Amino acid sequence: MIKKTFKLNETKIITSRFSSSQYNEITQEAEDKRMNNSEFIRHIWSSYKSNEDINKKIDLLEKRLEKRFFEMVSAVAGLDDQEYLKAKNTYLSKIKKGNE
Repeated sequence: MIKKTFKLNETKIITSRFSSSQYNEITQEAEDKRMNNSEFIRHIWSSYKSNEDINKKIDLLEKRLEKRFFEMVSAVAGLDDQEYLKAKNTYLSKIKKGNE
C-alpha cells in the first residue's frame, strides 16, 4: 500500500496574462504598497474574500432591519395579527415583483 504525504503549506501557482497597461498598473500599486506583484495579487484576493463576507453580513443586517422596521410601522398603525399578515404578504409580493 502506498501512502501519500501532503504538506500542510503546499502552494500552487496560477499564471495570468495582463495587458501591458494592466501589468504596469499592478506593478505600480504593488510598489506603492511595498509589495511584489505576487504579494499584491494575494492581498487583492484576501480583500475580495473579506469584502464578500462583509457583503453577506450586510445583506443579513438589511433583512433584519427591514423586518424590524415593518414590525414597528405595523405596531404604530395598530394592525392586529390578521391585518399584519395581510400587509406583510402584500409587501412581500410587491418586493418580489420589483426584483423581477
